[in-house]
Formats: sequence, structure tokens, C-alpha cells
Amino acid sequence: MKRFQDKERMMRKITDIAVMVLRFLSPGRLMLPPPPNDEWFTLRVDNNINPMDVVAMSVSRGPRGWKYLGPAVAGKQTYHAKLVCLGACRNLAEARERAEKIGCRLLEGQAREPFKKRFSAQDNRGPIVFGGSVWESPEGNRQVAALRYLPSEWDSSFGLAGKDDHFGEECRWVVASTSS
Repeated sequence: MKRFQDKERMMRKITDIAVMVLRFLSPGRLMLPPPPNDEWFTLRVDNNINPMDVVAMSVSRGPRGWKYLGPAVAGKQTYHAKLVCLGACRNLAEARERAEKIGCRLLEGQAREPFKKRFSAQDNRGPIVFGGSVWESPEGNRQVAALRYLPSEWDSSFGLAGKDDHFGEECRWVVASTSS
């Protein structure tokens, strides 16, 4: 009798696991974590969106008072991109210089939501920064789009990017190849 109960319990566990896997893999629910650092991936971005929509997706009071400082981007683009750690950077200019040294450029904030949609499972390995474009908050602070992790999902946010604002070594930057 004991052997039968163990077998029955094992079959229930297998069934429970199979149901969880099927739910995880169901259409529209596949949750992929971001790729490892320095691994190339493609990212399709619609740069025709209004830059203020990037603000509206992450600021509770909406884009009122915010300004987009650029650069101007347009068109649908498929980027050859990767996540990189650039180390602790004193400011955004230093991060840009470090990206250029490895043949890349910082990807614009318009790529944040497509990245979040493609890699919807956050991984608790540090914030992801999109430093290729800059916004100014109503308080006059320069900011870049970013993704921070919450216990169960990504949080679309902004990070300070003024000339004296520091980026920690835990930051992962989304960069695009300058050769493609």
C-alpha cells in the first residue's frame, strides 16, 4: 500500500509540474530573462513613438512638465544590441565614452518598453539603463530611461543623468553596435 501511495504522490507532482510548465509556455506568456552580459541579441524598436510616451509609461503624474532633450530618432529599427557592464561611471558622458571604446553606443530610451516586452522575466542582476537619450524632469533634473526590478516584474523608471550624477557598477547598459 505504501508503494502505491508514493507512486500516486509522485504522479500528482509530475502533473503539477507539467501544468506549471504549460502555463509558463502558453502563447503570450513566455517569460524570458535578459540575456547574459556581452551576448548579442536583436531588438526591434519603433522610434516613431512620441518621446513623452516613454515618460507617461513610468511617471505616475504623466509627462506634464517633462522635456525631451534628444537625440531625435525616427523610423522602425532592428538593433544588434547587448547588455554590458561599464563599471562605475561618474556621469553619462563617461558611460558614452566607455561604450564607444568597445565599438558601441548607448541605446535610446525608446527601446526600454520593447526590451521589457521581449525579456519580461526580470533577473535581479541590477538595473538596466538606456542612456542614449535624455529627458529633463519638471524639477530640472536630466534623466535617462531605465528598468529596475520589483519582486515580480520590471519597473519602468528614470535615473538621474546630470553631469555630477553617478552610475554604479551594478548598472547594465543596453548598447547597440556602431558597425550595424
